[in-house]
Amino acid sequence: MSVTRGRLHWVGCEAPGEFDVAKVFLSYSSRDRELASIIAARLEQAGISVWWDRALLGGDEFRSAILAQLRASSYVVVLWTTHSVRSQWVQDEADEAKSAGRLIPLIHADIQISDVELGFRQLHMLETSDIETLIETVEKKDAAGNIGSLVARKKQGLFLKVMKNPLLYIALSSTLLLYIIFPGFLLGLALGLGFILLLLLWASS
Repeated sequence: MSVTRGRLHWVGCEAPGEFDVAKVFLSYSSRDRELASIIAARLEQAGISVWWDRALLGGDEFRSAILAQLRASSYVVVLWTTHSVRSQWVQDEADEAKSAGRLIPLIHADIQISDVELGFRQLHMLETSDIETLIETVEKKDAAGNIGSLVARKKQGLFLKVMKNPLLYIALSSTLLLYIIFPGFLLGLALGLGFILLLLLWASS
């Protein structure tokens, strides 16, 4: 199970300290601690690091530690139960995660979606008993995020190559200019490709 090292700026402290960033932040009501423990244990068995308030160490500033982990984790799993739907703390954590696009809500069988606070009901919710689907969801989101990062890095690499190569930069800039000047799409494309070909032939000679 991999854990990322991060930098934590404690509220009221001058010097930052290091902390472990978990993949999943678990938000729940303290009255559902047993359920949270089961879910956290199953996620960790699957190799997914989890942070919940049981991970607080002696001397940690409660609010600072929770806020830092909430904002640093990749996903926030919220357990909606008869207790947590009445918890302002859980609702605040869920709202923070939703705004960041990192919320994965779970709903207990004892409540209905209509029991959940307005603003969260439109999200697809997994059942708290279906932990396997939760694991699959986290893994799929991770895979999609990795692919997106790879594509972004490749695009950035291509942009840098073009910017560092005067011939490619001139060719692509000229092609764009031809698209703007000539209203005919095919004519602009043909002229642009012809210009690039001439530059490449000139460069190779």
